[in-house]
Amino acid sequence: MTALPAFCMPWHTSVSNAFQVILVDPLRHLVPIALTPWNQDAMVPLQATAQDPARPLIFCQLPPPELLLRETARVVWLPMWDNVARWPESYWAKLPKQLRIVAFSSPVEHIARRFGLPTLRVHFFLDPQIIEPVRHGAERTMIYWNRVGLYSYAAIRRICADLAVSRLIHIHRPDPGYDYPGLHLPERIDKTRVKTVRDFLPDADHHRLLRESSICLAPRALEGVGLTVLQSMARGACVLASDSPATNEYIEHGRSGYLFRSYSRGTHKWRKSLAKRWHYLTGRQELFHYHMISAGQIGSALSRINPDQLGEAAREEHVRGYFRWQGELEQLANFLTHW
Repeated sequence: MTALPAFCMPWHTSVSNAFQVILVDPLRHLVPIALTPWNQDAMVPLQATAQDPARPLIFCQLPPPELLLRETARVVWLPMWDNVARWPESYWAKLPKQLRIVAFSSPVEHIARRFGLPTLRVHFFLDPQIIEPVRHGAERTMIYWNRVGLYSYAAIRRICADLAVSRLIHIHRPDPGYDYPGLHLPERIDKTRVKTVRDFLPDADHHRLLRESSICLAPRALEGVGLTVLQSMARGACVLASDSPATNEYIEHGRSGYLFRSYSRGTHKWRKSLAKRWHYLTGRQELFHYHMISAGQIGSALSRINPDQLGEAAREEHVRGYFRWQGELEQLANFLTHW
């Protein structure tokens, strides 16, 4: 069988392996899929469907409107919640009803079904049996990939204090547009030593740092799947995260991880406006940056949790979840290929 093209940003073939992990590898024995770097030129998928109209096309990014207008085109889209969370409902209402949706999170499933789009809900899990567990050492280590400046310095300081973190591995590799000076951390936060890594890490080095860390501070509020979080949970690490999709669909607060209080979009806009005004009224010279999680959202219960116990529960849940995920793969393959 000829491999189905899965059109994605070039970044997802040169830097990030997310779609390789959640789509290509799990289905390799059922349906071959080839990640295809795509610069959003509509002519590329249009030519592909013209050459073989019966072959489905998979999109990890938004399919081009020119293709969606063709009623005979066989198109499957994998919308990630972190990309589409702020889209107006009017956009979803305009999507053609023959467009198939693979939903990796509940919000995507709900909005797609509400507008009559054929939708398959899947719940991805990693296989914990092939992932080396966390190495619990004499000191407690936490890892934080600082992608978007999600946490304020005060929040990180409180987390380290409440959990008696001896060592913080701080991967300072922000997403494009988020490299603000205020996101840098000092070499020590009270009793916590901070090791900052600024270089791009190969997978082997990234996994080594994850193995050393019994606590993971989730890097973003909204996720499509959240591989860093899942890799940590599958290893038996305790994940601390915002109570937002899709991370909160994997973590049961207080049992398999810890969720920080989340605010509505409107509340965040109000808090950001107020914080920005206060920032300039107090005469601060550094560039303003709004952190979605502040010290006030941490919660007093954090100091009473047992991170090792929560991490063990997360790994056990991944064993069960991976078994369920394997049972969904044949249905996913049929959804992609049978029209």
